[in-house]
Amino acid sequence: MASDVKKLNDGLNGHELRNLFESGYNSLLANIDTINSLNVFPVPDGDTGTNMVLTMKSAKSEFDKENENDAGKIAEAMSNGALMGARGNSGVILSQFLRGWASALYNSEIISPIQIVNALKKGMEFSYESVSNPVEGTMLTVIKHAYEGAYSAYNNISNNIREIWDEAYKSAKEALDSTPELLPILKQAQVVDAGGLGIVAIMDGMKSYFNGTQNTTPVKIHVENSTIAENFIFDTNDEEFGNCIQFIINSPTVSKTILESKFSDLASSVVIVDAKTLYRIHVHSEDPDPILELAKEIGTLSDINIQNMDDQKAEFFDDISSQTNIKNDHINNGVVAVVDGEGFIDIFKELGTTIIISGGQTKNPSTEEVLNAINACNADNIFLLPNNKNIIGVAQQAAKLSESNVIVIPTTSVPAGISVLLGFDNTLSYNENEINMLESVTNVITCEITKATKDITIKDVKIVQNEYLSIVNGEIIASEKSLINIIEDTINYTKPTPENMITVYFGSNINPNMENEIVSLFTKKYSQNENDFVRGNQEIYDLIISIE
Repeated sequence: MASDVKKLNDGLNGHELRNLFESGYNSLLANIDTINSLNVFPVPDGDTGTNMVLTMKSAKSEFDKENENDAGKIAEAMSNGALMGARGNSGVILSQFLRGWASALYNSEIISPIQIVNALKKGMEFSYESVSNPVEGTMLTVIKHAYEGAYSAYNNISNNIREIWDEAYKSAKEALDSTPELLPILKQAQVVDAGGLGIVAIMDGMKSYFNGTQNTTPVKIHVENSTIAENFIFDTNDEEFGNCIQFIINSPTVSKTILESKFSDLASSVVIVDAKTLYRIHVHSEDPDPILELAKEIGTLSDINIQNMDDQKAEFFDDISSQTNIKNDHINNGVVAVVDGEGFIDIFKELGTTIIISGGQTKNPSTEEVLNAINACNADNIFLLPNNKNIIGVAQQAAKLSESNVIVIPTTSVPAGISVLLGFDNTLSYNENEINMLESVTNVITCEITKATKDITIKDVKIVQNEYLSIVNGEIIASEKSLINIIEDTINYTKPTPENMITVYFGSNINPNMENEIVSLFTKKYSQNENDFVRGNQEIYDLIISIE
């Protein structure tokens, strides 16, 4: 064993790189329950540990197929597997971290100590570049400090891979412990970042491989107050800046400098990342319409995200359903939608959806499954409706990989998806439909009512386990023992005008007696509105209420 460890200190071949990441995967798997428990939000709508494990598992399945002893080829296979299997925001970022390794190790049969440092550097760069609005106190911070620790060790301590990795791990763990000081919501919950813990777990497993102890039982990483937490990847506390608008422009005739000048005249917090003719744009603005209109004048617009994204992760269920209303004949404009609940699936069928992917809260599809649905849609142009903010990143990734012209409409809820479909007309052109659907995204208020799974206080709202809580457009606004009371709190908060239509979608947990009581409430108290009641049969939320 000692001779093997000594050999690893000098460099790694492809076989050893495979074993290194397998040890990291095993450590991540051993810590999955702890990572999953770090969930600030009391709604059971995220599973960071599961998504990171499944992403790593997909990477492992690809490099297991590679017979070469070439480290660069193993890294490339690992990156491709992670990209196709990425689930949730944490999985997408992890896939980009591994993509950085593949970039740094390209054409390298043997990995030297400095290449390990460069792999961490590229992993950091690709991870940050994958997020339009990077937030410190997340897994990004942990990745950055891992590289900084490795760089410092190589320049000041040793060119021994094991010692370099020890320092990288130490810096990553220290960064993890400091995440509550960087992200207020973590400090409020008195926990560390979940995705950051996932990175530390992977690095700890890799450290054990360098030390020759990978065959022992993987160590569970100790963190303080691991009962509740949430891994925040994107900033959810920037409402004072208006809308966080993100998209990609494809234009061969414009430069980054020109784009910065044009968008700075209309918005603040302008961040632009370029890759040849593709430009990822991030801005803050009260009104997204002028931003999107300008973007359309400059080039082809895709990967649009108008709402802030957090890093609530979701458990993945393996089935994809593409049986609904598939059109065998070639069509001009097709629609692919992610939908949960038999009632909602029927609605999306009736509204002309071409392909339906079964998924939603706790059922995030992978990049590969979304890509399969896109490929099954026989259309010139495909509009992709994720219908959940946690699925937008995966949808955007699948759109990039597809050879079809795919437009991601950033629907963050099923009611938003229904509103968008009402603005869709297959007889109109692609551009007309895109404009109509993007306008429809902002026309609906989505209210979700469910039962809390934990006691917690979020933004001055005290939430008690098993009580009902209300979420309006992604923000928790109230908690009540009574379902009727929480409905009233929700409607009063949204302040609908008589012109607004209110649609109530009943979840699978609502029995006929409760359904009648809710209908009676709306008939008596909100008779000034047009009210509609639909059996959605969604699993997580007792009620979903749309106001438009």
